[in-house]
Amino acid sequence: QRQKVKQAALQALREGKNVVIDRMHLDPTQRSYFLQIGLEAECWVHILSLHAPNRQVLQQRVRDRENHPGGVQGQRGVGMAIASLSRLVPPQYKEGLIGLISSARSSEHVEKFAQQYAAVGVMSPESHLPTSFCLGNVVVPETSDAKSESNTSVSIQMPSICLGTMGIGRRVASDVIQTALRFGFSGFDTAPTYKNEDLINPTTTQEKSFIIAKVPKWATTPEQVRNELTSTLENLKRNSVELLLLHWPADVMVEANTVKQVWKEMEKLVEEGKVLTLGVCNFNVEALRMLWPHCRKVKPRVNQVERHPLLPQWDLIDFCAQHDIILQAHTPFGQGKLLGHSIVADIAKQSNKSPAQVLLLWNLMQGVAVVPKSGTEAHLKDNIAALSSPQALTPEHIKQLNSVAGPGGPKDKAKPTQRFVDPPFMRGT
Repeated sequence: QRQKVKQAALQALREGKNVVIDRMHLDPTQRSYFLQIGLEAECWVHILSLHAPNRQVLQQRVRDRENHPGGVQGQRGVGMAIASLSRLVPPQYKEGLIGLISSARSSEHVEKFAQQYAAVGVMSPESHLPTSFCLGNVVVPETSDAKSESNTSVSIQMPSICLGTMGIGRRVASDVIQTALRFGFSGFDTAPTYKNEDLINPTTTQEKSFIIAKVPKWATTPEQVRNELTSTLENLKRNSVELLLLHWPADVMVEANTVKQVWKEMEKLVEEGKVLTLGVCNFNVEALRMLWPHCRKVKPRVNQVERHPLLPQWDLIDFCAQHDIILQAHTPFGQGKLLGHSIVADIAKQSNKSPAQVLLLWNLMQGVAVVPKSGTEAHLKDNIAALSSPQALTPEHIKQLNSVAGPGGPKDKAKPTQRFVDPPFMRGT
């Protein structure tokens, strides 16, 4: 029976169709068989991880079942379900051959993925990457910049590629933003520490722009958080921003024990319509676990971190996938060091892409948004073109790029990871 499923799946995949294999895969061994199907067909495998209900709910559901095709029902079925639950090993990228892991915690989440795949239909060689990531639905008060009726639920769409504004000098900032808008950029990543907030907004007042703002390291009290956002909004000449990130998991905030109060104030800013949703920046798994218990009303929906083939951060990818957090990569070119890497150069030649596009696609095709910095017209045009041209990286290309830091990541002594943004006040690694 399994061989029949394999042959049917291979035929459909080679015809350009999406294939859904609906079955329970408890561990890497069970999953490996179906991952090999994707490898043979030279296509991506997307794992949708369905979160199991708590033990009591699971027992009740199975006990009340009737006519289950596998006989997992009644009291006998309860024992089978609990035994399966105890053997469950959540999927991780280090298993290999996985293009994307997503998490679904409710029937609404499952329906969202079903609708997305229905919209995709049959893939063709000209198919493009998605231009945005959904950050969920929020209720927008009438004080927000969002063009909607008061207290209306809207879906937040974050552009897949946002322009990083760090390092853009004040003399050229306005021209760079104007050029970026002309080429199709609609998302802009800002921060008080970049010293150019007041020059970002004059050309981004249009309705479609997506602004990322940040709470700086030195804002460790609720009052300071509010003052910083007020100053940012004044600089940007806006009433609200789409996404507010806690910029650093700073030692100052941890030592002062003010993380809870800071996040609570950020949640209040969402309630007031000054921010649509929240996220964090430069948080590793340890820092996210430290923050998580304090997120009472709004969980972080985005984690912006340094990510490139020399720093793949697989453990962070897994944690964010399992907690419905979109990962967004800053420094995707490794501060330019990776643009001349031999593997990147070879793949660029094979795929008729620029080295920058190869590095952007490496993240994008793994479900990670990107924030490249570009100061020239040529670079802006080249970066945004990664979205508008056909997907040109094969699973073998991705495998080669993954090997730059080694399959073991930080534990691989032969090919150690390299972090380019590493100030001394960051918590953890």
